[in-house]
Amino acid sequence: MDAVRLKNLRNLEDTDFIKIKPITFLLGSNSSGKSTFLRSFPLLRQSVAARTTGPILWYGNLVDFGTFSEVLNNKSSVKEISFFYKFRIPKSSNEDARFHWYRLYQTLRILEELDTVLELKMTTKEGDQDITICKEISLFVLEHHIVIEINGSGEVTKFMVNGSDFLSQGLQLRTEQSGGFIPQVFKVKNEPDDIEIPYYSYTKSKTSLFLETLVKKVKESVHHKTSEEKIAFLVRNFGIGSSKAMLTNMKDIDIGGITWKKKVEKWDEHDLDYKYLRDLIIANSLLAIFASCDDYISTFARNISYIGPVRATAERYYRSQDLAVGDVDFQGKNLAMFVRNLTNDDQIDFANWTKKNFGFSVDVRPSGEHVSLKIIEGDLQSGINLADTGFGFSQVLPILTQLWWLGKKSAKSSYRSYNTVVFAIEQPELHLHPKLQASLADSFIAAIKSARELGIDLRLIIETHSETIINRFGHQIANKSFDNDDVNVVIFDRKKPGDSVNIRGTSYDKDGFLINWPLGFFEPNMI
Repeated sequence: MDAVRLKNLRNLEDTDFIKIKPITFLLGSNSSGKSTFLRSFPLLRQSVAARTTGPILWYGNLVDFGTFSEVLNNKSSVKEISFFYKFRIPKSSNEDARFHWYRLYQTLRILEELDTVLELKMTTKEGDQDITICKEISLFVLEHHIVIEINGSGEVTKFMVNGSDFLSQGLQLRTEQSGGFIPQVFKVKNEPDDIEIPYYSYTKSKTSLFLETLVKKVKESVHHKTSEEKIAFLVRNFGIGSSKAMLTNMKDIDIGGITWKKKVEKWDEHDLDYKYLRDLIIANSLLAIFASCDDYISTFARNISYIGPVRATAERYYRSQDLAVGDVDFQGKNLAMFVRNLTNDDQIDFANWTKKNFGFSVDVRPSGEHVSLKIIEGDLQSGINLADTGFGFSQVLPILTQLWWLGKKSAKSSYRSYNTVVFAIEQPELHLHPKLQASLADSFIAAIKSARELGIDLRLIIETHSETIINRFGHQIANKSFDNDDVNVVIFDRKKPGDSVNIRGTSYDKDGFLINWPLGFFEPNMI
């Protein structure tokens, strides 16, 4: 995932594309929209994790956005909220990519890497303002544009590829929210007329939409004695890429014979016959393209972790529970059970990691039906109960634990090289002394480096008010401990309530200085 853009979500009229780098800092005053942007990531995760009737689950176990009417920007002239995602579809020859794009590669050749932008436009169902529906799916693949519009009943009312209307050919399509983020598109097959009630059967397999039309079009361009096998082979070898690459692909296929060769040699990118065939190839694979994009977005969503700004306070004893705990929850309430459930080797590894980066280790002590968390500082043999260490330790420990676990868990996955792992953190500096804030910044850097060594694409999205963390990153970049290109700093600026939010990006130079940094950004106004 390269970048995300939001339109009309709360006070964010249009964020434009915000690059998601290994470290993405979100800075700004209170109520400037930075938390809304960050929480769009756990919003995506909870929407994909639950089976829903619509694409977005506004209220779930991670975040509560309320209802569509509460989320809609009050300045919007249209009743629409849009989510944009920018990513790249690799060439089908890239073996590492087959996990995400398997369905697409089965259907269509990918001629080159495809820079892709997906937009889902949301609205509410007419007559029921509590139900969110997807109104439009728009997909830019290089210079190609696919767009479908959907009515409140799930029927596709518009299907365009590069401006050409493909519903006009008698095609009927419907959509269904089938557990992913993108509504899945299905071809409708009308049953015989003697059926008394309206009935649809959906072709759930990712079939071609215009295979017969495509074969017919190719037959017009080859010798009349060309066998069906050769025509089928020709069609199977068509691929998708830029308009130029698709034309070159057609010209390079030798199986079409002399008639085909002479025909396509005359084509250029503006030839109407070529443009129709190009768009037909793309339209034919719509079902596989959308299904594969949903596979990608859904996998991305399931690899999002989130820690909120209000974390659980430490307890002296935690009641033991025989529950399998896979992750630290967004408030850290299950921290004791999570650490207790780690294997002995993982507990030792976690203790060594925190000791190396923070100078303390964590120990779980059973006590009858309860367990307690102990903090062991330095080389001391005995620990202090977490409840007696001060508020800062209890607030930072869920972040550190999940940060360590993301790398550990992903390293155990068979598909770690295929997945982007996102950790969204709100205000990690709460109740921390500046020295510990600096150590936390160093642990972020250490986690990114460790993940890379394991082949894991870890991205940290951090909403913060900490000048210390921002300065520490500059210091580490200046010392060549981290690459300035791996950090994106996004400033959310709103002068006063009711004003539009101005969003702009900045970055560090190679010497660790912030470029075009607003003077006095962290300073209070003079009274």
